Amino acid sequence: MEKSFKISKYNPSHNNEQLKKEWSSYHDVHKLVSLEDYLFIENEYINTVICVCRCLNIKSLKIKDLECYDDSFDLIENNEIEIDELENVLKLVLRELAWFKLVSQECEFHFGYDYYMYILLSKDFILHPECVSDRLFIESFKSPYL
Repeated sequence: MEKSFKISKYNPSHNNEQLKKEWSSYHDVHKLVSLEDYLFIENEYINTVICVCRCLNIKSLKIKDLECYDDSFDLIENNEIEIDELENVLKLVLRELAWFKLVSQECEFHFGYDYYMYILLSKDFILHPECVSDRLFIESFKSPYL
């Protein structure tokens, strides 16, 4: 992959003290963030992944490097996930019930600690601004999960 971006809910212009007050996990719901506010941001991440896939005409993504932390769902390494099924799968990784990469020939999605998401794109694709909510921030950044 030629291009790599970090997507997050954190404003890069904020200083470390401001960032320390931010929620960074689903486990912060009812402690540092309301369920409603959490679900709004979670949905923005999900919509970003789906929008990028649609712009690239990707029909499915493959699960790679799967780690399951909960046995109540059925994910399998190398399974193809159809774009229409992504929402529930993405909730698992965003809520820290599993960890994995989602990959295709055109792009990859990696998920990091503290609610960071990384998008890797083939060199001939430009990340369209309409794919990323104005509540999320995009920075050029090499994924630490390569």
